[in-house]
Amino acid sequence: MFCPKCGSECADGAQFCGSCGASTAGTGGAGAARQESAKVGGMRKCPACGAPVVAGATACTDCGHEFSGVDASRTIRALYAALEAIENERSSIKPEGLSKLSTSEQIEKYREDVIRKKKAAVIRDFPVPNSRDEIMELVQFIQPKVVESARFDANYPDWNQKFQEVMGRAKAAYKGDRKATEELAAIEASLERKKASYAVDILHWLFAKKIRAAIVLVCLGLVGFAASNALQQSRVHAAQEAEKTRLEAIVAGVNHQIAVNDLDNALVQSAQIKWLLESGPELRAAYDDKREQIAGQIRERIAAREKAAADQKAQEDAVRQKAADAVQAEQDRTTAAENAVKQRMEAMLHNARHN
Repeated sequence: MFCPKCGSECADGAQFCGSCGASTAGTGGAGAARQESAKVGGMRKCPACGAPVVAGATACTDCGHEFSGVDASRTIRALYAALEAIENERSSIKPEGLSKLSTSEQIEKYREDVIRKKKAAVIRDFPVPNSRDEIMELVQFIQPKVVESARFDANYPDWNQKFQEVMGRAKAAYKGDRKATEELAAIEASLERKKASYAVDILHWLFAKKIRAAIVLVCLGLVGFAASNALQQSRVHAAQEAEKTRLEAIVAGVNHQIAVNDLDNALVQSAQIKWLLESGPELRAAYDDKREQIAGQIRERIAAREKAAADQKAQEDAVRQKAADAVQAEQDRTTAAENAVKQRMEAMLHNARHN
């Protein structure tokens, strides 16, 4: 016999339906008659007359009985069970085509893709019930899964496609039923409002995010500018310190050359006391003054050295001249004496020849 509520086949003599729990009391004869009228084993039959039910029909084509029952609930329970079974397979899914060096993130991504595809097949293939009540129940069940906020669900496209299928079946089943048609229209309108509201929320969120991002960028820019400025100042300071160290080393070398009286090389080296950086104009002026001061001192020392050398040379020339004059005077006296002796000898010889 068959259940008078859902049309499921029940065991002979059963007092309650094994599928929906409805009472089967008083249906013995009718149930038997329905069982005898079954034309195809396992095919769903009308609970009123036992005639086979065409797939997708919401009412019996023989007697006009409108189907109602728990098929949708059974389908939903089966759907949940199938989806839960897929989730339970997650840890046992072995990644194929990935190397042994794949990261845990790559493996999890592979498993997510496998689960998404399996769920898509279940969602796409689960049957739509014939009863108008169960069709409406299924519409209401899928509706939350196709709102805009559910787009982050990997199977959103599959739920959306199924919802369109079930909604089309519901419109066909409730054609002419003003109340049900209005309810379906209200469901669609609600989805559209949620889409619009979600879009507005997204725009507000993006706008607020842009403002926040702009504020963050400005703050980051200010912080970055300050950090960059501090870094630049630090680099300038380091460069100036290095330049001062270089110039002070040159000054020390020049002072050493002055101390050992190597004035010519000191004057040449002092010309290198020049600030070479673009930054620090005050330091450039200070080292220019120091260079001129040191060079002036060197020139004074060179002038004094040259004067001392000239004086020394004059003294030496005077001494040499004096010595030369003395020698010349001695030579003159010797020559004069020799000439006097010669004259006396000549006079004596002359007198001797005439006497």
